[in-house]
Amino acid sequence: MRTSWAKTRLHDRWDRALVCCVSMGQLDQSRGMRILALAGLLTVVRLAPLTALQPDTVDPREFSGFTLMVEQDLLYPLKDEDRNYTMGVGLGFSGELGYDVDPVFTPWRMTVVLPLIREGLDRLVPGLYWPCRCLERWVGEFDEHSWIFGATAFTPHELASPDPIFDDRPYASLVFLSTRRVHVDRKEIWTLSSDFTLGVLGLDIAEHVQTWIHRWRGAEPPLGWSNQISEGGELTAMYALKYQRLPLLVNGWFDSDDWFQVQWTWHGLGQLGYYVAAEGGISLRAGRFQSKFWQWASNPLNSQNEAVGRPGEDLEVFVFGALRARGVHHNSLLEGQFRQSVVIAEAKPWILEGEAGVTGSWLVRGRRVGLTWVAVAGRTREFEPASDPRRHWWGSLFATVRFGS
Repeated sequence: MRTSWAKTRLHDRWDRALVCCVSMGQLDQSRGMRILALAGLLTVVRLAPLTALQPDTVDPREFSGFTLMVEQDLLYPLKDEDRNYTMGVGLGFSGELGYDVDPVFTPWRMTVVLPLIREGLDRLVPGLYWPCRCLERWVGEFDEHSWIFGATAFTPHELASPDPIFDDRPYASLVFLSTRRVHVDRKEIWTLSSDFTLGVLGLDIAEHVQTWIHRWRGAEPPLGWSNQISEGGELTAMYALKYQRLPLLVNGWFDSDDWFQVQWTWHGLGQLGYYVAAEGGISLRAGRFQSKFWQWASNPLNSQNEAVGRPGEDLEVFVFGALRARGVHHNSLLEGQFRQSVVIAEAKPWILEGEAGVTGSWLVRGRRVGLTWVAVAGRTREFEPASDPRRHWWGSLFATVRFGS
């Protein structure tokens, strides 16, 4: 039995997407915007018959929370090098706002088109959108939507030279908007999430921010940003799928203890776009928590979108750690994309990365406010060749506000 809400949302989404796609083509006559508008329109047409086949869901909130994320090597004072992965910032939102927003929100038109493109890609994945009743038991009991606007920056070791540096990693930056949908199974044991990210390589934003930070700290400004990957700007995109599972082993041992719990999960991830890579990893948290395993992440900016979750009750305090192994086939932030770049480097086929920290959250007037401190995050050498090991370390701070479900 299907709800009338699903049908209403289908018609609303159809009308809004048509308006937004047409408006995007009218407001910006650039070739890239016209292509994106057409892609969004075609995706709506192809998806329309399938939406009604999805399982019943509870009418979700339009806006259920947000997260502010900052990653900086200066947040890990023991290794404050301002090199390699030098900074990342992000602002994320969760709720239907990231899936179906009214077109009067002119600055956020992309939050309509991007989820529709992602859904078109999701149709290729068994269990996400295959319109077959025999597969309904594999489809998630409910979905959570979110999106994030962010930027990341990478630099070589030597910042004082304006000349190209060919024996180190290149300057690189990415400004992106990403949308995620998380499918949760009926027993809440596993999740299958999909992300679609649209971004621009090679803008000057990272240079301005890093220069400002250096002047604020009384350091010499970086001089080589004119040699960054895709200098001047190049459109890029990425599609990613992540499977995460909560194993029965150990996780059931502390269910009866309200003040101390232990939970671990494992995941597999595939990326296609400016990153062509696959990874597998585990994460562990221990302490007092009520949030679901898919509603927190030790690296939300790196994974580029994590559902913010529900407010729950009482206090949460837990420590966490994570470790991931990545196989990399292509990294546009190292090797360049379609445009020719002055400096490129060869990506290493295998890297390790991880982080450890602490999270605390509490209720404030019916809203859950949370703070996460990643005390240390690290990554092995990403490129060949290099004159030194170039392992890199940084820290992170995340602030989250969650509203009622």
